[in-house]
Amino acid sequence: MAARLPRIIPQTTRLGSMRQRVDVKRPATGVDSRGQITGADVSLTIAWPCEIRTLTGVELINARQTYPTASHVVRGWWRRGDQITVRHYLQWGTRRLNIGHVNDMGQDKGLIELLCAEAVDAST
Repeated sequence: MAARLPRIIPQTTRLGSMRQRVDVKRPATGVDSRGQITGADVSLTIAWPCEIRTLTGVELINARQTYPTASHVVRGWWRRGDQITVRHYLQWGTRRLNIGHVNDMGQDKGLIELLCAEAVDAST
């Protein structure tokens, strides 16, 4: 059986662009008797290599047609066993990026693009 060649998408990736590391997490879903969420968030992937860019100009206008509060675009390679959905979020240092849209760029579980909105903590 021939070895599988890696997918190459030259238009959307640049050498060295995926230098950020984020944790992909799922929020706690446990509920107590009063309806409050209990438990801790679960880490699905730790130190996922990706490219994080702040949206500006026409790219921001176009992205907000899909996800109205989008502020960042995150690109990374899909990993076997990981199923990133809009129910998850990215922990980037002390910043939290809520996922609003997942786009499989080549429709082959290769490069994925996430439209995210930075969560703002109202308590500070």
